Amino acid sequence: MAKGLKKIDLANALGVHASLVSRYTAQGMPTSSVAAALEWKQANVRPRVKAASNEQTGLFDYDQARAKREHFAAMQAEAAARKELGQLCELSEVNAVFAKMGTTIRLTMEGWPAMLAPRLAGLPEAQVLAVLADEVERVLRNMSETARSFSDAARYPDEGDAND
Repeated sequence: MAKGLKKIDLANALGVHASLVSRYTAQGMPTSSVAAALEWKQANVRPRVKAASNEQTGLFDYDQARAKREHFAAMQAEAAARKELGQLCELSEVNAVFAKMGTTIRLTMEGWPAMLAPRLAGLPEAQVLAVLADEVERVLRNMSETARSFSDAARYPDEGDAND
């Protein structure tokens, strides 16, 4: 291929990889012009037909289905193991605990005006701030205990069922 076009230029013009140009040249493809190379290719190279994809034909690919089934079976086994180790829990259980914590916080805070007003009346600002800080700390402590009890119940589910 000393005379003629460069291999990369022919490859681009023919729409093939450069390694095919070498193979075609060895089979007698001219390299003097793109037109001559195209004419030779049409006469000597069978057009490649892409295999129909399963998506277009609706065919079932057993190997793909099997790989997918095995993949999800492995994911389920991993989830079961992580749940048993206490690293994973049901989303509905987590949502229930957060709903319970939110309700408890809301009810506690809604009760503050009636509960704290008599205690705070006439106190200096420093004492009012201290009482309010104590009440906030109590709510946070209750929230933490609720979260901890959920964590313990998730980690040791059999023990929680025995106490019910």
